[in-house]
Amino acid sequence: MTDTQTAPAALAVRESGQVAAWTPSFAVSVAEAVAQVEAKHDFFKKVMRLGDHYAPPVGVTAKPGDPPPKPVLLKPGAELLLANMGLSKELFDAETPTIDYGEPGREALIRYRKVCRIYRQVGILPEERMLVAQSEGSCSSRETKYRYRTQERACPKCGAHAIKTSKFDDGGYYCYGKIGGCGAKFSLGDAAIESQTTGRVPNPDVADLDNTILKMAEKRALVGATLLATGCSDIFTADIEQEPKANDDDAIDAAFTEYHETRPAAKVTLSGGMIDEILNAAMELGFDTARVAKGVHAMSEGTTETLANLLPEQGAKLLAYLKREIAKKPKPVEEVLYCQACGTQTSPQADAKPHEANCPEDDGVL
Repeated sequence: MTDTQTAPAALAVRESGQVAAWTPSFAVSVAEAVAQVEAKHDFFKKVMRLGDHYAPPVGVTAKPGDPPPKPVLLKPGAELLLANMGLSKELFDAETPTIDYGEPGREALIRYRKVCRIYRQVGILPEERMLVAQSEGSCSSRETKYRYRTQERACPKCGAHAIKTSKFDDGGYYCYGKIGGCGAKFSLGDAAIESQTTGRVPNPDVADLDNTILKMAEKRALVGATLLATGCSDIFTADIEQEPKANDDDAIDAAFTEYHETRPAAKVTLSGGMIDEILNAAMELGFDTARVAKGVHAMSEGTTETLANLLPEQGAKLLAYLKREIAKKPKPVEEVLYCQACGTQTSPQADAKPHEANCPEDDGVL
């Protein structure tokens, strides 16, 4: 057999030896995976706070039978997760920012694209780190919430945007004093009021949003990378369509209310010290167990009769009620006695006998 005949076979043997058998497998055991998931959810319930670290989704309603929508992870929440998992972040531009403040006839455009990388330190030197996750986020002044603003009528006299329509038969308008107006009244058809443009209008102050747009791009990149690095997408969402719109206070308030109703917050119950205070106050008033349970039922709005299940604010209200009842109790009046022989004021009954025994006016009557 010639060399040219044996070479392909030898080559085939070498290639076969370089291919290692590999079967996908988990890096941790099932028990460890379960513990990690439980730890994440426990951290969410006990450490993270609604409004500080995460927000309810705005404009997202769960269909009947569906699980409640996930909350939106906020920048402080992302930083909290990274800090407690021993991870660090790095932000940099994905492209050169576009900053054009516009001019008459040309719309302004401000756009940032940011990349966030999440690292785990594996050595003592700054460069000794391992890339864990990476995500990109962008923000532009052409987004609806930055591109437009809601124009309201301004008062011709004081300039406040507090003009309201009168509900009385004569109609007309007034400058509402409770929201900063001057109280002036205007008749129906007044051109100074009705000629003003209202509703959605182009934002003339886009340049004021430069830093806001930059921070939003950084936040979107950070949140996306954090969810990838920590594996918390089963708890939170980073869907930008669910972020509250600028100045949309009603939508935010409604979302918080809906979120509380559909996805109960972590249960925080009374401390042992407050429970002892409530029980001691109840004993001082002579309340039995049934009476305490009745008070618990009232304070919890019918959700429980067990003192330990009350929320801290409910327990505080119950304790305040008991203290008010204790304050209403008449204080015991010390009995004042007088010596029957000399008329001297004596102490209570227990201390009266010594005086009677030595009274100079006693002629044997006592």
